[in-house]
Amino acid sequence: MFTPSRLFLAAALIALPGLAQASASAINADSQRLTLDANAQLSARQSVAAADLYEAALAADPKNVAAYIGLGRVYESLGLPGKALSYYREALEVEPNNLDALEAQAAGLIGKGKLPQAQLNLDRIRKVCKSDCAAARRVSC
Repeated sequence: MFTPSRLFLAAALIALPGLAQASASAINADSQRLTLDANAQLSARQSVAAADLYEAALAADPKNVAAYIGLGRVYESLGLPGKALSYYREALEVEPNNLDALEAQAAGLIGKGKLPQAQLNLDRIRKVCKSDCAAARRVSC
């Protein structure tokens, strides 16, 4: 059965290769490598292994936004949307205008029925994009 969370997870897995590139220039090389390995594990549906690698990536560099987003995706895949939202929030604390984090958080909020909060994310996405962008089109409140 295709539920909104499963569709969101499928879209997230397609987007994973780009996540590690988001702020790559400022991120520790070991943390980047661990994040790429974690992305591969998550794509292979090895959520526990992916979570361990994302945690290691964050230990190597706590400013690795892609690792926070990856952990959020892990917890989405495990059916723990509240925990996923906490990691998207942490990603946004590091990089407030990160489109991947804003989009993932908005989707999670929609899934929990928190439409006014999701609308705030959509407004932020539109402000960051300054024009029509894919992230804004994918988030529908």
